[in-house]
Amino acid sequence: MHAYPLRVRALIGALIAAALAATLSIGVAGSAQAASYYNIINTDTGRALEVSVDGKFKMAPPNPNNMLQQFKRTNVTLHGNGQSEAIVDNRLLDCIRTQLNGPNPNLIGEPQLGICAPSDTRNRWRLKGGVATPNPGIPGTQMKNVKSGEYLAEQFCLFGCPALARPSLIDASLVESDPAQLGGFVKWQFKFATTAP
Repeated sequence: MHAYPLRVRALIGALIAAALAATLSIGVAGSAQAASYYNIINTDTGRALEVSVDGKFKMAPPNPNNMLQQFKRTNVTLHGNGQSEAIVDNRLLDCIRTQLNGPNPNLIGEPQLGICAPSDTRNRWRLKGGVATPNPGIPGTQMKNVKSGEYLAEQFCLFGCPALARPSLIDASLVESDPAQLGGFVKWQFKFATTAP
């Protein structure tokens, strides 16, 4: 006589658990759909960072509709005083990273695309803006790699630049030896492009 009500209660409990799980999954999907993507534009030249078909990066005129120029910040850690750390992930491909595990012996390199593994600090960038930089009057954010200490910069070339402009990674020893830390050359503005999954 009591078995039927127990089975009903068990069924009701299972339905409630399923409904709760569905609600949570909808919430997770909803938050994934709410990601904001930005163009990353160099303060000095006004050119935007763009993923290139060769798996590297190039500098190009800003286009908020070009998904190869759309980036989001993930795994963000706030440090206060205008500083944070984040992985910077392209909408179509992978993350901006360095290949180095320490200072660059050549002083100048290029950023690469890499898998967005949160545990790999070559993917992580210290974002410094405003009073966290030595030149707060110049708008933008410095992007310093957590692993190598390299700064993301506009194309750096001494004896004429190639036709295809590429961004540079400049070793911290070069950037930080300059009292103005190369000004807008190593500063980037995150300009909102779109909201998408």
